[in-house]
Amino acid sequence: MARTAPHLVLVLLVLLAGCNGVFGAPDARTSESAAPTATPEPVSYPPGVTDDGVADAVELVGAHQRATANMSYVSNRTVTLRYPNGTRIRQIREVRHGVGDDVYYLRQRTVGEEGAFRSRAAFEIWTNETVSVLSIPNEGERRFARLAEEGTIRQQSRGRLLALFARIETTTTGTTRDGRPLVHLLGTGNLTGEMRATGIQNIAVESFSAAVTPTGVVRSYSIRYEGTLNGESVSVREEYRLEPSEKRTVDRPGWVSTAVERTNASSS
Repeated sequence: MARTAPHLVLVLLVLLAGCNGVFGAPDARTSESAAPTATPEPVSYPPGVTDDGVADAVELVGAHQRATANMSYVSNRTVTLRYPNGTRIRQIREVRHGVGDDVYYLRQRTVGEEGAFRSRAAFEIWTNETVSVLSIPNEGERRFARLAEEGTIRQQSRGRLLALFARIETTTTGTTRDGRPLVHLLGTGNLTGEMRATGIQNIAVESFSAAVTPTGVVRSYSIRYEGTLNGESVSVREEYRLEPSEKRTVDRPGWVSTAVERTNASSS
């Protein structure tokens, strides 16, 4: 189905656990005095989502950015590439602790064969309102760099979500209120083109699922797909999860002072 935004059909699944009786005859006095069970409020759609589906993927991803710009969170993303026989090619693991858009610590490590990513490539980024520095381990030493564009990671995150929600046809499998209202999405169509994050071509999506809050925060997604990398068949699994954090600060790594000092000296 050709659309500028993915197709979503919301199916409401409200599980009501109610038990109005016990083994044997009910006690009339108990039945008369029991308070009625409250019906949960329905879970509302995230921005950009209607009864018929996602009307505007840009609006949905924009809502995610606006909401996370004012919250503390910890996010985890893992991308694993394997050959058809199950042998792991490489794995990318990213952890990010953030307080809004302007203060965060990000750590990423890649292990596995040489290819689109260097074997054992790793880096860390620390950013506050005034400076953003990068640290790369290098044979027991650290190399530092100043990031000229503090919004780079935010833009990459936005592009990643758009690549999924605007290019994969989805439907809604239901909603839950298990302590936090969520809308659950399931992929129903293939993603076209190249997956830039991994360099995989000729993509065929096996599965895609996501959970989104009514305010638009993408709490989690999981995608599995097959394709080719350097002419060889590969399979990829990507998992993402974002959890709110009560901590309103981001720990500053010990290397940050050295990074700021050295990058200041190199730019002067």
